[in-house]
Amino acid sequence: SMSSTATTIASAAAASATLGNAMRGRCREAPSNPPGASMIGNAWVPAAPLQILCRIDRRRLQYELHKCWQRQVSHGVPSSCGRHPRWALRSLSLLLVASLAVLFAFSGDAWMVCGNNPRTVSRPIVHGRGWSHRLRVWDQLVSAVLGTEAPAPAPAPPPRPTPDTPLPGGPYAPPGFDKENVDLTVVRYPHPALRRQNQNVVAFDGRLRKLADNLFRSMYAEDDGTGLAAPQVGVNLRVMVYNPEPGSTESETVFVNPKIVEYSGLADTKSESCLSFPKMRGPVKRAVWIKVEAVDMDGVPFKRTIRGIEARIFQHEYDHLDGIVYVDRLADPVIMGLQPNLDLLTEEYVKAGGTDPAT
Repeated sequence: SMSSTATTIASAAAASATLGNAMRGRCREAPSNPPGASMIGNAWVPAAPLQILCRIDRRRLQYELHKCWQRQVSHGVPSSCGRHPRWALRSLSLLLVASLAVLFAFSGDAWMVCGNNPRTVSRPIVHGRGWSHRLRVWDQLVSAVLGTEAPAPAPAPPPRPTPDTPLPGGPYAPPGFDKENVDLTVVRYPHPALRRQNQNVVAFDGRLRKLADNLFRSMYAEDDGTGLAAPQVGVNLRVMVYNPEPGSTESETVFVNPKIVEYSGLADTKSESCLSFPKMRGPVKRAVWIKVEAVDMDGVPFKRTIRGIEARIFQHEYDHLDGIVYVDRLADPVIMGLQPNLDLLTEEYVKAGGTDPAT
């Protein structure tokens, strides 16, 4: 309340006057009484709501503020009291700043900075209401008293997604992919979702979990599916799942925003297939082990070293997140042998009404 604020300010002013008298001795004459002020000790306290005013030169704001604060601190002690030690002046200034901090924590009224003699009023330095105004005033006060710039307040964080905020799956994302149990259709070459850039996930909530559940559901619906990346169902997000043992759910793994940070020096070549390239196989050379960084569905980072067949599955699905398909890694003679199949997939895609084939 305003009454408790005035009491706090009065206490700070009394402490300020007591400290000043102890350090400099009693003054020979008391200061003039500003209109509406009350006498506490040897200091005049302006009536609430507090108005601290000053004539200033905007081109030298920090310098004028410092001068103004010197006049404010010395208000309770006449100039005839002699020299004031620098550290005593600083202590009094800090006490006054503390009382001002209490004031604009409780008051939303516009007020002005520096100097409490109403005869010196020319124009205010700062006007405004609310917290943005108070923070701006506080920056100027700290700068004036301590001689340094106060750190700028941190920018407001972006609004947090809610459970009703859909994941940004891109233009090809099927309806309800992150909201309900759906059987997502695996897109086939040359669907453009396979080549689009995939975004990192930034919202870790129930919608992400629903997407992962639907990826596993769609993967198991295929005959030989052991891994699936979100782009393969038209969702252009960096999410992938796999299970090297489809007969058990214990090996189900979800990687969100994964990154391969190290490849083994050794590699081997084995035959691979892909759900987006039905009835096609080809030999692909992969690292025998990799080191991976990712986050889980709660947004918690983790690291893992993956070896063997699991490392091959991971690299295959990871390629999808970078817009790479396994046929891009096949040798030219193998590609020539598979070209009729690729042409047939392209023809079927166009006949089905597909546009912008990404070959």
